[in-house]
Amino acid sequence: SMMPDEQARLEERAIYAHPAEILHLIADPKLTVELIDVRSETDYNFFHILDSVHVPLADIEAYSDDLLLRANISTVFIVLSNDEAAATQAWQILTAESVPNVYVMEGGVNNWLTTFSDAEFQELYSVANVPDDTLAYSLPSAMGSRYAAANPNPDVFAGIDFEEKVELQTKGGPASGGCG
Repeated sequence: SMMPDEQARLEERAIYAHPAEILHLIADPKLTVELIDVRSETDYNFFHILDSVHVPLADIEAYSDDLLLRANISTVFIVLSNDEAAATQAWQILTAESVPNVYVMEGGVNNWLTTFSDAEFQELYSVANVPDDTLAYSLPSAMGSRYAAANPNPDVFAGIDFEEKVELQTKGGPASGGCG
C-alpha cells in the first residue's frame, strides 16, 4: 500500500505534471525524460509522443525492475494514458516498487494534443464527450509519432504557463526511513 506522504501527493495533485512542463524537461540537456505510455497498443499506434515507450498497464510491475536500474538524480519517469486513470494506477504501482521521480502527465495524451496540436488538427480530429481515459481524437490512420504534435518544438511553446511539479530526488529520497 502507499505511504501516507505518497497518498497526500496524489490527493494534492503534486504528481501531475503539465505537458508544457514535460516538454520543458525533455528540452533540458541535463535531464533524461522517459515517457512511459500505458495505453492500449491500438491507441499507441494511432498516436504517441516521439520516443515514448509502450508498456501496457498489465506489464508495469515487471517493467519497474528496468526503471530501478536506470533511476538516478537526473532521470524523470513520466507515465501517461489518454486522460489520467490508467497512468495514475501505473504511478501507484511504480511508487510501491520504490521507483523514484515518477510523475503522471496531467490530462494525458488528450491534454498533450490539446496543448500542442494546431487548430486544423483540433477541427479535423477532436471528438467531444468520450468516456474517461479514452482517446478524444478520431484519427484517420495509425500514424504513431508522425504528427507534428508528437514532437513539439519547445521554443514555439515556451510561453505556456505551468505550475512546476517535478522535483528530482536521489534513489530512496531525502531522509527516507529505510524499508517499508
